[in-house]
Amino acid sequence: MMKISIRPVTLRRVIETLDLSIKERYVDPSKLSNRLRTTRRRAQEILLEIERMRFLEATTDKKFTPNKIASDFIDAFNQEKWEKIHDILLNNYVFYRVFVNVLQRNLSHSGFTKSDLLKILVNEPQLNFNLTTIDVLCDWAERLGVVQRNLYTNRYYLVNNSVDFTEFISFLQATYEELNIKPRPGLKQKYVEIAKLREHMCERLKIKRETFDFLLTDIFKKSYGKIELCGAPITSIAKKSPTSLKKVKKGLKDSILSPQFICLKEGRGIEINGKEYHYVAIFEPVR
Repeated sequence: MMKISIRPVTLRRVIETLDLSIKERYVDPSKLSNRLRTTRRRAQEILLEIERMRFLEATTDKKFTPNKIASDFIDAFNQEKWEKIHDILLNNYVFYRVFVNVLQRNLSHSGFTKSDLLKILVNEPQLNFNLTTIDVLCDWAERLGVVQRNLYTNRYYLVNNSVDFTEFISFLQATYEELNIKPRPGLKQKYVEIAKLREHMCERLKIKRETFDFLLTDIFKKSYGKIELCGAPITSIAKKSPTSLKKVKKGLKDSILSPQFICLKEGRGIEINGKEYHYVAIFEPVR
């Protein structure tokens, strides 16, 4: 049996197409190509893939009408409920569901590069996964915030919503020691970049970056004298990450909705009482 292949569609095109179909009550290749300024062939590909997502239903006169799932999707976008969009895709789009399930089954794994994911997913019996498919799905999941990517290793992982505080402290100490590079034997660096510490901690514990910031700030306030934070010069490499963090946010109101895609290159520190810190040193074990 021939495997099903994905027709690559960006999250932006899905949102624009669904919003247009809801406002016009239907959409067809001609209407979509005119609105998106693309070819009719490309418009047809977009419509067929969104139909596969179960958001549109084809009619006998070659038109596509939106259903309740499409309305729920756009409502979630308008309210910037990214996890709800993730849930809708998970329940209705087979490529997305299989992709996420691989990450879910391997939560104990340190994380996966795109090549790692392809090696696993290429064995799917009914779906054709290639690098283009992996690129599309990784981009969607990262922008929705349910999957994060270590900005230093480009490894992807599914995030949890909680972490044991004792486990966090244990991994904080261990990860700090690993990143505390010795320039020469017997000499330690002492100060570690918070941005790099965050990326490695989040990957190991499968937690959101905001969770790391909250917990590190809490530990710092409770461990006076044991932990020291410091800022960085404007030109410091601690303020730059090697790859860009991808996000999505609701765009301005127009004739049809269109999201804004954001790529942040700057490596963030943490902010406490209005001051931003980019380095951390741990002098004594914290509890």
